[in-house]
Amino acid sequence: HVLSRICTHAVTHLQTYCHAFAHMLSRICTHAVTHLSSCCHAFVLMLSRICPHVVTHLQIYCHAFAHTLSSICTHAVTHLHTGCH
Repeated sequence: HVLSRICTHAVTHLQTYCHAFAHMLSRICTHAVTHLSSCCHAFVLMLSRICPHVVTHLQIYCHAFAHTLSSICTHAVTHLHTGCH
């Protein structure tokens, strides 16, 4: 009975911690992707004055990278939530 209570407490505590961690990770990721997009745009804007051809190519690559990072993060958070349960 005591062991059961300790286990239940541990699981509840772990679940709370886990969700908090997943939430934190989610926020960090969202921030990182947003920040990356902003940096991209600023960098691309600066380069556009130098050579438009490179910029177009870079912009596509940049968005693809931001998108990939975003999906990796989303997947990680989802996986973490599932793992928690």
